[in-house]
Amino acid sequence: MDRNVQTANLHGDQQDLSSISVTEISNDSQWEILKESTEIFFKSFQLGRVRGLVILADAKLSTDWDSNAHSALIQELINRDLLVIQFNKEKAGSECKFLSDPDFFINAGDGLAEFCDFIGISPVISVNSPLDNSGLATLFDVTAQFASVDVSAIPAIIIASASCEHTLKFPFQTIEPKENPLETADRIDHFIHDKREGINWCDRCGGRFSPFS
Repeated sequence: MDRNVQTANLHGDQQDLSSISVTEISNDSQWEILKESTEIFFKSFQLGRVRGLVILADAKLSTDWDSNAHSALIQELINRDLLVIQFNKEKAGSECKFLSDPDFFINAGDGLAEFCDFIGISPVISVNSPLDNSGLATLFDVTAQFASVDVSAIPAIIIASASCEHTLKFPFQTIEPKENPLETADRIDHFIHDKREGINWCDRCGGRFSPFS
């Protein structure tokens, strides 16, 4: 599969952070790094190196899902160059399972891995605190301003259990993972693809960038 059709120039005037070991940076710090890297994030986002954002409002998802299903879903998403940010629904400081996996970079798509390696974050950012509505709002607002679109047009989706939906403050599609992980990933992939085409951003289709719609 050719993943080198179009590559964002990530370097520019930015400091090269690829030598930093992501394992040495806490998950919460990685979230801060992403929020402070909006310009380079937008460039990668627009060019399709990062195809979309998937927000897990509750890292535990559902009692119906075991750790294997959760991990399988995340692996599918990052393999498709979708950046995953997961939050802990429980009170700040409480321990949350499924926060890390040493194979995230191995399984991430080339574009996502390139972006994450450059700014020094993991393809899956796990924030051990409840949903950061303020931080997400800032990230979404700045991205929408760069793209000259409404926030609702951004290629992003939220995965949340029914108990989390009342805490969400964003105009994005929300889904609850009731199917198997592959089916859920397929639904998200199609949704992100349609969102990208809706704002005339190129997207990958069968390993290639599709033309603008």
